[in-house]
Amino acid sequence: MATQGNRQIYHIEDKERFLDQLVKHNGNITKAARASRISGGRSRVIGWLEEDAWFAGRYSEVVKAIFDDIEEFVTRKAVKNLRAATFMLTSHAEGKLRGYGKRTEITGKGGEPLTWRQIVERAAGENQ
Repeated sequence: MATQGNRQIYHIEDKERFLDQLVKHNGNITKAARASRISGGRSRVIGWLEEDAWFAGRYSEVVKAIFDDIEEFVTRKAVKNLRAATFMLTSHAEGKLRGYGKRTEITGKGGEPLTWRQIVERAAGENQ
């Protein structure tokens, strides 16, 4: 970071450091900004997303990777705690983009109902 008058100038290295911290803090923008010493915190990052196409693209890639990790974890744990799994997948914007907020009816062979265990096992098999 450099200073020009009263204005702080951030460089690609600063933004990369923020993105590294975003991964370490599981997508929490406020904590990542604090850990990477970005003054203005969340507001500064939102500004970067609006003004810097390069940063917006890298941010999107990082968020997708974080969500991949969350999705994998939730899939493994879903049988034990379905309510938490559903909340995690449907509440995040990336989850909504992947269709988790949509209602889908799934049936087994001959229209028979599926158990949650069958659904989770099938989803886990598709993600391997």
